[in-house]
Amino acid sequence: MISTVEEFDDSTSLERRMLEWASPRSRRSKTPTRTDLRGLQNISVGLSGVSTSDSDRLEALEEFRPLLFGTAWKILDLLLEYALDGLGGPKLKRWPIEAKRRHAKSFAGALPGLTGTKGIWPRLCLVYDATVEARNALVHRRLEVDASGSFVNLAASPSTITAVEQEAMQGFALYCSEVALRQICRTRDELILGCYLNTLANLHRLPLLPSSVESVPGIVVVDAERHESRWVFDAQKAYEKAKSIHPGCSIFDLEIHLHGSTLPPVRGELESAAQVGVRSFDPAVVEPWMMP
Repeated sequence: MISTVEEFDDSTSLERRMLEWASPRSRRSKTPTRTDLRGLQNISVGLSGVSTSDSDRLEALEEFRPLLFGTAWKILDLLLEYALDGLGGPKLKRWPIEAKRRHAKSFAGALPGLTGTKGIWPRLCLVYDATVEARNALVHRRLEVDASGSFVNLAASPSTITAVEQEAMQGFALYCSEVALRQICRTRDELILGCYLNTLANLHRLPLLPSSVESVPGIVVVDAERHESRWVFDAQKAYEKAKSIHPGCSIFDLEIHLHGSTLPPVRGELESAAQVGVRSFDPAVVEPWMMP
């Protein structure tokens, strides 16, 4: 039984390492784009390099995709177990899968960072429930995989889980575990998880969520102007401009230069700052949208 964040961390460490190895994040350039919005008449955009993987590694990822799906499913299973322990009441030494499945259908659970998200948690629970049959077929060696990599002829609906959905399960489980360990779900986390869940919409059968592609967040550079003892910039305008330049992206790191001063830039998450149109701030006071 998983009762603490430390136990969840320890119980999923190997699985997380496997999914991190398989994740597109490990095959992607770590150099972000840099979009300078200072002086909107002459916007500067620096493009990151693109990295590719060798063919042998890609073949291995395709070969092991069913096992990586099972690895992702185990993380979701332990995540749900951890959340159910937070409900209180009698503690069980072992949660049978069917018991966890019954709780998942009612969206039960108490877990900082995830169960309080109205969009994410119900869909996580429904994805878990919808993939139990595929997990059972994999474990008991009854899993059928067609030429495209899809799981087919599953005994319960959905009868097919595509290769794209299997890979989305990997990313979704890995990112959920990161949020669970952090115990805080940021606006950025909800957008990235929304992207995975929209790919898994055929499993949870709920409406699509606001989302952003998971990538190395681009850097958006803006100026803030002094206004009395504070500094001011239009976060919403910067956010909308950044999204228009980078379609499909909704997460950006923010670099704010304090115009006319020798103070170092302030850094933050633009999508969080943009929840208030015009931001007024004191650089010496850390606000939720800021980064260290």
